[in-house]
Amino acid sequence: MGPQNYHTKCPICDSSELRPLKKYQNHHLTRCKKCRFVFSQQIPSFDELKIFYEQYSYTENYYISPITLKRYQEWLKKLEKFRLYNRILDVGCGNGIFLLVAKNLGWETYGIELSKVAVDITRSKGITVFEGTLNDHLSFLPQMDIIVSIETIEHTSFPATEIADMYKILRKGGALIITTPNFNSITRRILQNKHPDILFPEHLSYFTPNTLKKLLKANSFSIQRLTTTGISITRIKNILGKENENPFTEQSQDEKVRRFFEKTFILQYFKKIINSLLTLLRLGDSVFVLAIKK
Repeated sequence: MGPQNYHTKCPICDSSELRPLKKYQNHHLTRCKKCRFVFSQQIPSFDELKIFYEQYSYTENYYISPITLKRYQEWLKKLEKFRLYNRILDVGCGNGIFLLVAKNLGWETYGIELSKVAVDITRSKGITVFEGTLNDHLSFLPQMDIIVSIETIEHTSFPATEIADMYKILRKGGALIITTPNFNSITRRILQNKHPDILFPEHLSYFTPNTLKKLLKANSFSIQRLTTTGISITRIKNILGKENENPFTEQSQDEKVRRFFEKTFILQYFKKIINSLLTLLRLGDSVFVLAIKK
């Protein structure tokens, strides 16, 4: 590897005290000794990433759980208090499902997406979307009330730059929502280097609640809420039981469990207790953060 395609310093704290992560060398994972951030030391080229993401299955038949749509509506209802300019941006918007929910609630919607296929699908929904990275299009974007980054920041080699760019176009007092896989999750601890989220060049930054908090605070964001929720039964069964079930389908075990807990108020309350415990122990599969620009 030449000096242009690997990190010599931590992309969050700039420390040069890096240690290769044992058993994760096939994915080039390194941990910063100072801030404990885990990341791919190798940096894929833009062309490599374009080729990789064009293989994604962004089609109109891509399964979106009704429960996910319900969660999006709940998010947006809670975010109404941030509606000033009426603008919302989704960084890594995929085929525009979240933005379509926002548009139907009256928001002026914007998206950023690397995949041309996904960009075309999102534009067909009447949503303004830019192909490429956020940094490519900063000068074309107005100030936003809300920016969301749903399972996206783990795909970048330069998360500090990504957060700094979000800060620039988010209005003062605006809200930033980030969700990303939790490297300290119980699922990753069980599956270790066999976890399906450990994959180069798809995932390049591996956050924990602490490292994500450090990144946001270093960029003048105030953390309002941080949770770690969910456990993927399908993924654990796939690896330990050598099954090959897609967790993102209507018939997956994960989706069946989600539907089960939506049946009654008591089950929903029990699910909240489980997720509260996962948050307390920082063991949930997904980190959710709501932060405010100071």
